[in-house]
Amino acid sequence: MMTTLHVESLERYFIWFLRLLAVVYLLLGLLQWLLILDVSHQGVFKNMTLPQQAASGFFAGIDLVAAVGLWLASSWGSVVWLIAALSDIVLHGYFPELAMTPRFMLIFHVGSMLMYVFLVMQLAKHRSA
Repeated sequence: MMTTLHVESLERYFIWFLRLLAVVYLLLGLLQWLLILDVSHQGVFKNMTLPQQAASGFFAGIDLVAAVGLWLASSWGSVVWLIAALSDIVLHGYFPELAMTPRFMLIFHVGSMLMYVFLVMQLAKHRSA
């Protein structure tokens, strides 16, 4: 009986974690769209190089798709989120001139991935017990 309660609370924490990630990625995606649509009327997107525009368009799409999938707590949402986070990390590492997010987001990406792995492992451990 106690194990069932513990698994249920872990599942609840996991869902809240995914929803928090969904909000972050929704904001990241919307910020990219604000840049693309030139809401500030400063022409920032127009003045970017083509690879920068492509990266901005990629993240504008994938961040919003990841946000929806994470909010629904679906397995495909976690996969899309991991692709988006790893893409940002790789972009910062190999093509820093194309990176659109601040460097502290790398710490957020790695920390959120570690938290995800920890929660999934705890859930698996308690479900099998």
